[in-house]
This record gives sequence, C-alpha cells and structure tokens, in this order.
Amino acid sequence: MTRTRTPRPSEVPRTVGGDLVNARLVFLALTIGVTRLFVIPLVLLPLDTAWGWALLPLTLTITPVWSLIHEAVHGSLQRNRARNDRMGRILAVVVQRCCSSTPRTDRTELKTLDSMAPGEAS
Repeated sequence: MTRTRTPRPSEVPRTVGGDLVNARLVFLALTIGVTRLFVIPLVLLPLDTAWGWALLPLTLTITPVWSLIHEAVHGSLQRNRARNDRMGRILAVVVQRCCSSTPRTDRTELKTLDSMAPGEAS
C-alpha cells in the first residue's frame, strides 16, 4: 500500500494562470487607488460634492489590497521574484499614500476642521 500525503504549498507547481489572475487583481487595485486618490477628489468633487459618496465603497477595497501586499511580502504574488517585488512595492506606495497619517499631515487645517485651536472659544 502506498502512502499519499497532501503536498506542501511550496511543492505544488504554480501556474501561469495564477500569475495572470494576480496581475489583474493588482491592476484593478491600482485603478481603484488612482480613482480614490486623484479622479474623485481632483476631478469629480469640484463638479459636485455628492461624488464624495463614491469614496465610501472604494474604501472597502483597502483590506483586499493589503492582502495582495501580504502575498507580495511572502513572495507569492508572482512567480518571478523581481515582478513580485515590483508589484508589491507599487501597491504599498498606493496604500501608503491613501491610508497613512503622520504627525506632519495630521495637523493640517483640512484634517482639523472639527477641532478647536488652542485659545479658541466654543
């Protein structure tokens, strides 16, 4: 009787189809990121503030993008290591630009509209 076992993920041959799916997911994530960062705020919001509501469903895409970055960190996004690293870095830059807060940018007038300045009466 021969024993069979489930192969480890590292032993399973990866397919080109998986790389194509991941490349399409990265392209979709970048398209959504550019829309969220540039198209809506710079083009559509000046036309009508109701376009701000379009940002709401787009924010739900941040977690799947982090999942793609996670796969890139582990080297599983693409079979080609250089392509994997490049896609992961591009995604990380897009997510960093839209989701990061630093002390320098947290105190801008736009981000503190709902707070009072020191010495300001209520």
